[in-house]
Amino acid sequence: MRNFISMRPNAFAITAVLLLFSSGMLTAQRTPSDLVFSGLSGYWSGEIEQRTDSDTTVLPVALDIRRSLDGGMIAVSRSVRLHDRVLERMETMVFDADSLLLQSAVAADGKLEKHHYTVQGLHRVRNPNRWVIRRTENMSDQFHRVTDVMQNDSLIMLIQTSENGLDWQTEEIIRVASRARPSRASFFLPGFERAQSVYVVGSFNRWEAGRTVMRRERGGWRVDVDLPPGEYQYKFWVDGALVRDVLSSTIISDGEGGYNALLVVQ
Repeated sequence: MRNFISMRPNAFAITAVLLLFSSGMLTAQRTPSDLVFSGLSGYWSGEIEQRTDSDTTVLPVALDIRRSLDGGMIAVSRSVRLHDRVLERMETMVFDADSLLLQSAVAADGKLEKHHYTVQGLHRVRNPNRWVIRRTENMSDQFHRVTDVMQNDSLIMLIQTSENGLDWQTEEIIRVASRARPSRASFFLPGFERAQSVYVVGSFNRWEAGRTVMRRERGGWRVDVDLPPGEYQYKFWVDGALVRDVLSSTIISDGEGGYNALLVVQ
């Protein structure tokens, strides 16, 4: 018993050293692309400044950025509030083997675009929360580049275009800060056991049936939706007929003699 007790501190010390050593090895093995994806992952909200030759518009924006299970790809869900609707854009990004190219696929408004960027500054990334990289694409009719600046809990994305690769025009500036990911908005429609097709339609999906499908469950229909902070009007679409949410305590006139339910996402 005495020998066992005298050995315990040494065993703990050895275990601690092994843990510290393995942790250091894991940190040392992290690639710059892994650090960038790690820093980007999370929920961000702020504003997007959109510029044209004649006007500048500032709108609320939210970025929900998630990594794949193997960590080699990220998906960026961008939501921009434009008046009473939400403009959604989904982009997936993956680096090539030597991290000199970034491949991107963007889905928006029913269209899919693929991009291939050359990357500058990635080799200098040492900290997931502090870095600057620039990705540039030579398209058929113009150059396109994005400068990403990560500074602790803030992220700036500068989107520019150029006809000759020398003179650049800023089209968008995204300024966001890290935030806790908001709870998903939950919609529930009681009853309608014999309904065939049930959707929730509202200002967040352009009032289009078929975009947000509700699933049948005991006692009714339900769907959970990721929405950026804001106010949203909605109704249920049941086999072609619009139905107001009778469980909602807040309603607003739909301008046609009826009422929409109002959802507030904090």
